[in-house]
This record gives sequence, C-alpha cells and structure tokens, in this order.
Amino acid sequence: MIIINEYEYAKQILDSRTIPKNVSNKRVLLYIAKYYFNPECSVSEMMRIVFDKVAEFNLPKEVYQEYKYEKYVKGICEKLLSRELSAEFKQVESVNIYQSELDIINQAETDKEKKLLFTLFVLAKISGNNFGWVNYDIKDIFQLANITATVKDRAGIIYKLYTAGLVDQSQKIDNLSLKVELGNIDEPIVLTVDAFENIGNQYIANFKTGWRMCECCSKLFKIKNKIGNPQKYCKTCAKEVNKEKTRENMCVKRKCV
Repeated sequence: MIIINEYEYAKQILDSRTIPKNVSNKRVLLYIAKYYFNPECSVSEMMRIVFDKVAEFNLPKEVYQEYKYEKYVKGICEKLLSRELSAEFKQVESVNIYQSELDIINQAETDKEKKLLFTLFVLAKISGNNFGWVNYDIKDIFQLANITATVKDRAGIIYKLYTAGLVDQSQKIDNLSLKVELGNIDEPIVLTVDAFENIGNQYIANFKTGWRMCECCSKLFKIKNKIGNPQKYCKTCAKEVNKEKTRENMCVKRKCV
C-alpha cells in the first residue's frame, strides 16, 4: 500500500483503534512509537507507552500478543532515542514535474504507458530518494496510474518502457524496483501535483487535448466544446450536481414564499 501522508494515516489508525487489513502489526507499532515519541523517556518507558496504546485496540490473541513484539519494539525505541531512526513522519504536500521529465513521458507510445511513467515520476519524488527509484508494489502503482491490466499486461507495459530506455529496473532477481531519470530544480516546472490519487488521470487531464478529470468522481471525460468550456463534471456527476442545485433552489424559493 502506498501511504503519502504517514502522520494522518497513523492518526486514523490510532483514532479508530483498528488495524487495516493491508497493514502489519509491526507497521502499526512503528507508527505508535513515532507518534508518541518523547526524547526525554528511557527505552523501557517508550516501550511501555507503545504497548499501552496498542492494548487499547483490544486485539484478539490470535492477531496480536505483546511478548512476540518486545524485541522489535525495543529496537525501534532504541533507534528513535539514538536518532538512528527519524521520528518524523513522511508528509508530502506537493511535487513538481519538470520539462525534461514530461519530455521522457511523451516519448511513450500509448496513454497507458504515459500514465504509468507520469505516476512513476510522482512516486519517485514522494519517496524523496533523489535517485528516481520507485519501490512500491506493482499492483498499487498501476492502480494509482488508473490502469486496468492483468499481471501479464503489466509486465508487458513495463518491459516495453524498459526496452525503450524510458525506465530502468533493479538487477536483483528478488527486487522489482523501477527507476526514472529525474530532472533538476533549475528546469521549468510544467505541473505541480498536490493530489495523490488518480495520478494517471491527472496526466491525461493536463496534457492530452480535449480531456478533463471530473471534479466529483475523478473519472476522465471528453470535453464537448474545447474552446472556453467550463465543464467540471462527467455526464453522470453533472446530472447529480444539477439535481442538487435544483433542490437547493426549490428550498430557497419555499423559504422566500
């Protein structure tokens, strides 16, 4: 799972006192340790804070038993207190796409390939490694890129981009990391991305003539009148928006009568 704002995600978990299905117990323990980090505490005090907080989740024994995680939590607390591990959460507000990066994206042949490349550039910048590596699950990447494809089709798209020299791959057999060539801050910025959902659709909406992304459902729709067209919604959402406006107008009229 790709988490852009770790602090908000951790807060949601703590507020709900539930662990999402796709999040491991170790990830939750790490979040709790970071969230309640206190540099004036000892290792044992930090550990107690973590275990007391996770106890509030009332997890069944078959899901979580404290003694099994003592060594792991102790290691986290030691690293946090020694500054070997940062207590800061990853919180990305926006990323910039530069002209050279857009040029690379536009070398791809199909919309699917371009959406994937655009998404890889955004994710590489979110990771903050400055080397262009993207280390997320392929399935999650394609979902963010708004690409529906089978496992075989995903592999085919990636291979095509690789053979064209538009992405690089890790040479390790057990590592599926992808790498893109990042631009630099001296280049012109062609787009600032500040919404990290439907990233692939954002590429089409911003760089493919005649297309826009619905402000309600984020689906792409074709603009009927390309000159000065104020369309904000797809056909389905436009109907719902019009219905809501009609209801609001009727309510206003009733109050005025």
